[in-house]
Amino acid sequence: MYKIGSNKNYKSYCKVPMVPGPVSMDPEVGAPAGEDYGNGNLHDEYRILYKDTALKLASVMRTKSDVVLMSGEAMLALWAGLKNTIRPDDKVVSVITGVFCRWYCRNG
Repeated sequence: MYKIGSNKNYKSYCKVPMVPGPVSMDPEVGAPAGEDYGNGNLHDEYRILYKDTALKLASVMRTKSDVVLMSGEAMLALWAGLKNTIRPDDKVVSVITGVFCRWYCRNG
């Protein structure tokens, strides 16, 4: 069973809680967040890493279409998807299951 606030026995967790953070994680998982990655506008290393990651994700997703990686909170991707798939006069059904769905109804 999941042990809140403890990652001593991370690999022994039986169930992964599917809730928004904060959550504990194995230090190995969080270590890359401390690395110094360059800015995509300024450093070629970042562009290479971005392109390589997008190509690998496209392979996993079995698509030949472009894969776009978005840096930001989940709402960034949800909002981009919403704004790029509907037009101002389209009718949209949004089933309210929480605060984000309610936000969509008001702002979509």
